[in-house]
Amino acid sequence: LQFEMAASRAEVVREAERLKNALLASVTHDLRSPLATLMMLADPTSAVPSEVALPRMADEIRRISEFLRAMRHYTVTD
Repeated sequence: LQFEMAASRAEVVREAERLKNALLASVTHDLRSPLATLMMLADPTSAVPSEVALPRMADEIRRISEFLRAMRHYTVTD
C-alpha cells in the first residue's frame, strides 16, 4: 500500500511538471511574436517611419497586456 501511494504521488508530480512545462512553452510562444515586433519597430535603424511604428507598438503592447490579464485568471493565489 505504501509503495502504491508513493508511485501515485510520483505520477502526480510528473504530470504537474509536464503541465508546467507545457504552460511555459505556450506563454513563451505567445509572447515571442509581439516582443519581436516591438524590437523591430523600436530599432532606430528600421526603415519603418515613426508615424507607422508608434501606433503599431501601442497595438503590440495592448496585445501583451491583454494576454497577461487573461493569464492572471490561471494563477493560483494563497
